[in-house]
Amino acid sequence: MSLETTDRRQPVPRQNACRAQTAACGARGPGEWVLIAAVAALALPLAGCSNSPYPRKDANANTLYAAIAEDPLVLDPALTYGAGGPILMNIVETPLQFHYLDRPYKLEAQLAVEVPKLQYEQIAYDGNTSKRPVYTVRIKRGVMYQNHPCFVEANRRLSDADFAKIKSIRDFDKTATREMTADDFVYGVRRLCDQRMDFPVYSQFSTNLLGLADYSKNLNARVDAERKRRADAAGPLYNRELDEQFNPVLLDYNEGADKYPFVRKIDRYTFQVVLSREYPQILYWMTFGFFSPIPPEAIEFFNQRGMLQRDITFARNPVGTGPYMLENYDPTNQVVIVRNPNFRDERYPLLAQPDPNDAQAVANYKLMKDNGMLEDCGKKLPFVDRIVYRIEREAIPCWNKFMQGYYDTSGIQPEQFDQTVSLSSRGDFNITDSMRDRGIRLLQTTTASLFYYLFNMNDPVFGGYEEKKQKLRQAISIAIDTREFIDIFRNGMAVESQGPVPRASSATSQARPASTPMSSTGTPCAAGPSASPSRRPRSCSPKPATPAATTPTESSSRSSLSHTRSAPRTAPPSNCSSSSSFASTSGSTSRRSATTSSTRRSSREATSWPPSVGPRTTPTPRRSSSCCTRPTTSPRKP
Repeated sequence: MSLETTDRRQPVPRQNACRAQTAACGARGPGEWVLIAAVAALALPLAGCSNSPYPRKDANANTLYAAIAEDPLVLDPALTYGAGGPILMNIVETPLQFHYLDRPYKLEAQLAVEVPKLQYEQIAYDGNTSKRPVYTVRIKRGVMYQNHPCFVEANRRLSDADFAKIKSIRDFDKTATREMTADDFVYGVRRLCDQRMDFPVYSQFSTNLLGLADYSKNLNARVDAERKRRADAAGPLYNRELDEQFNPVLLDYNEGADKYPFVRKIDRYTFQVVLSREYPQILYWMTFGFFSPIPPEAIEFFNQRGMLQRDITFARNPVGTGPYMLENYDPTNQVVIVRNPNFRDERYPLLAQPDPNDAQAVANYKLMKDNGMLEDCGKKLPFVDRIVYRIEREAIPCWNKFMQGYYDTSGIQPEQFDQTVSLSSRGDFNITDSMRDRGIRLLQTTTASLFYYLFNMNDPVFGGYEEKKQKLRQAISIAIDTREFIDIFRNGMAVESQGPVPRASSATSQARPASTPMSSTGTPCAAGPSASPSRRPRSCSPKPATPAATTPTESSSRSSLSHTRSAPRTAPPSNCSSSSSFASTSGSTSRRSATTSSTRRSSREATSWPPSVGPRTTPTPRRSSSCCTRPTTSPRKP
């Protein structure tokens, strides 16, 4: 749910800046609600009357103020898989995204011209030629990067004297831009193979992309060879860690890479991803920052000794094609992103009239229309000029500041539940009169992510694969009262699910039976009997793996409140990630969570907003954001 407040200042066009709100609230844990305060078009005679705590200049600016619960440690697309994601996905873009309004979520093109189709081609690799699954991605022409000093060649050849006057990126006088090409996508994917990057889903990519693991070994061997050369030249007192702090081993990721076919350039605007076997999940991974284009000039620029000595790194200064660019990164206080003047002409998406016979589509259309989500269709994105993310690690101070007008959105903590939400005679949740009088609006939606309770498979009582141990785990799973759990710990705001794939995912359907068949290991086969093998969780395979797992799944409903100043006032239903799932399995821990990723729309929300719901086979556990709102850019991918 989300709330909006009315700010008595001046009429403002009804814009969707609420998407930024989502990420803005930060990760507050599952089951939280989000409030949104929207600017009301009230022309009051009291000229100086305002509930804004900011100076008039800032209060009247088209700025969205949001809170995040933790410092986004990195903003490197190859590493960001958690707190920094919502911010990063407003700066960089990916080949694909999720339609902002369609439910269940549907893939659509973002930087690509269209969603690529599976094809088979004869691929020569490692002395063999055979037919392999291939996705050919054609990218849009004329997409420009943000203005940045890395695109000025002289800035990549700076001397120590030149660095004397440099303290931050803003100290560079000359900036430039260039067109995005297929080379940038190929370079970005090859860069993931550098084992020093600690790429979070390396195992999934190395298993399914043809030649990626071998190329990674090749890079690692080159790094080891250079380290050995340096150590031999320096002698026994050589300190590798100290040396590489400001003089890292630099690799040309394109050198010798052509014989590894996992990603390859076809022409200036086309590249291919070659798989070792069918792996439809690769399309969903294309909505992640891992597939965003990386200009080699940026890596070269930030790896200069003078930049590293000043702690000006690519990990905290992303360069992208998105609707926003980084203005300020202060890890102790705030992150500020501003409108990218080079951003192309992208429009708020349309939602076609549904087929009257499709009950789910009709319900979704009505929901979007009732929440004002269709009023901006066709308008140019982004809607907000500037987004300020303040770091608020404590939930109560964040709530108090929201109520004072410092933030435009807020999650609802259990302590404020009764103050904020009331229950109607029909069992519907509504905002209380006191909150409504303050101009705050509440929106709610069912989220699309999962969390698990896992069994320790090394435990002498619960672990092991004998039938007796399996029955014990299944009995415990049956004994868990999910409904009571939801009532007590989620204030009743959750929906029981029957498997690890949330209902918001296209992998599920309304017609699926209420009960889900269990695998031989006791794990629910999430997609039901009609699901294709590619959609079925790994835990449904009889082959046992190491840790173990969980039982019934629940998709939690989320609500949110928010204040919207001069920015948009329509708050999209907060589709963030937050659902709990327990599946009792004696087999492998399958984390195929349809977690929120950003479906940044072309103008992507200040925080990529609709959750990217796709089969993810890895996901490192992450806390769900309490308010999933995205900044005002275009609908996108959560």
